[in-house]
Amino acid sequence: MNRLKQSIREKMKKEYRLPHDIEAIAAAIYTLKVADKSDTKLIVADFLESVACSKYSDIVNITYQYLKQLAQNQGKLMDEEYQKIAHLFDSIHIFLDLGMENEHNVVEKSERLILDLLDKRGDTILPTLDDSKPWWNEVRRKHKANQNDTLTM
Repeated sequence: MNRLKQSIREKMKKEYRLPHDIEAIAAAIYTLKVADKSDTKLIVADFLESVACSKYSDIVNITYQYLKQLAQNQGKLMDEEYQKIAHLFDSIHIFLDLGMENEHNVVEKSERLILDLLDKRGDTILPTLDDSKPWWNEVRRKHKANQNDTLTM
């Protein structure tokens, strides 16, 4: 077992004290899944089971609610908090990519929050977006289309 898989397994054995613990492990698994050509199905299944048995079994909705809370305070946010919003959006998509259950329209609702933020503070958020992740490319495409629609009105 490579080092990253071993590290992930060790972290999964510990109790999840905070939602961030789950986010960090999910990100590591996603990295492994994207970068490593070996089979990740077993580690993903074990991870999903460990989250389902934790006090944060509804992690997708918990993460969305935190994203929503931050996004609704956008007039009072510092630049680092915009980066946190981008991180939470990443986490939601990673959770879903790994197969976690989610409530109705979490992707659409979180995407709408991100697009609203980009309309107001795109200069702050756009440089922090990771082009290697397909969901950010989709958000960029929609944001550009929104801007073009605004210009033609």
